[in-house]
Amino acid sequence: MATETDLGKGVSKFVKEIRSLVTGKAKDAISETAARTGAQLIQRRTRAGQSVAEDGGAPYNMKRLSPSYIEFRKTQRLSPWTSPGKSNLTFQ
Repeated sequence: MATETDLGKGVSKFVKEIRSLVTGKAKDAISETAARTGAQLIQRRTRAGQSVAEDGGAPYNMKRLSPSYIEFRKTQRLSPWTSPGKSNLTFQ
C-alpha cells in the first residue's frame, strides 16, 4: 500500500511540474489541436451514421431522419459529404 501511495504522489508531482512548465501559447496550441481532433472525430462518426451516449461510450446507429425533414433538406444547400436523407450534423 505504501508503494501505491508513493507512486500516486510521484505522479501528482510530475503532473504539477508539467503544468507549471507549459506556457500560455503551448496551452493554446494544445487546446486548438484537441478541439480540431474532437471535431474531426464527431464529423467522421456522424458521416458514418453513428453516435455515442457518453464520452468514450460504445457507438450506436443514429435515428433516421423524418420524411418531412428530408423534404426540407432537399430545398437547402448541403455540404458535399451528405445528402438530404443522410446525417443531421452536416447541414450548413
